[in-house]
Amino acid sequence: FDEPAPRTRPVVQPLRREATRLRLPASLAAMRAHELVFSPSGLRTFNDCAFKHFAQFRMHLKGRPRQEQGLTPKLRGDIVHAAIMEWDRGGRVEDIGTIFERMFESQTRDLTGVHDSHTAKKMRAAMLADLRNFEISEQSRGETYRTDVDPAYVEKDFIFPFTLPDGTTVELKGRVDRVEFRGDI
Repeated sequence: FDEPAPRTRPVVQPLRREATRLRLPASLAAMRAHELVFSPSGLRTFNDCAFKHFAQFRMHLKGRPRQEQGLTPKLRGDIVHAAIMEWDRGGRVEDIGTIFERMFESQTRDLTGVHDSHTAKKMRAAMLADLRNFEISEQSRGETYRTDVDPAYVEKDFIFPFTLPDGTTVELKGRVDRVEFRGDI
């Protein structure tokens, strides 16, 4: 009668994970041509989650439909920024609330549930209250800050080209909320 062999655990070798490289020159060239313009928010998305960046910017997925309806954070920001831009460019003469209502109506005209739901009404009221507070703070701006805002540089689009070490030029594209300057410089 033989004794059973002692039980041993198999030796597990660590996996060697090497970066996978795309080897199809045409596909690589097409992807590289598409990825020559970046936005600050796109870079932020990539930094937060590379897969989310891939899904949003490469596959152009928009998320689940219920998440995209109504007053999304992006739409709220677009409305508020449009109101501030028009208010600034108009010399800050027209009531910012009137401008907000006009921007809100024009940008939500085709959406359902934005004008009558309780949550949407609360968000709309909060957006307007924030704009009113912004207007008040801008009126006392001269007492607090030593800079002025140039209306020509409110909500200004920009493109900054960068040349990478391999000679490829990429662009950082976005929009600046506003540019402030000092008159004595």
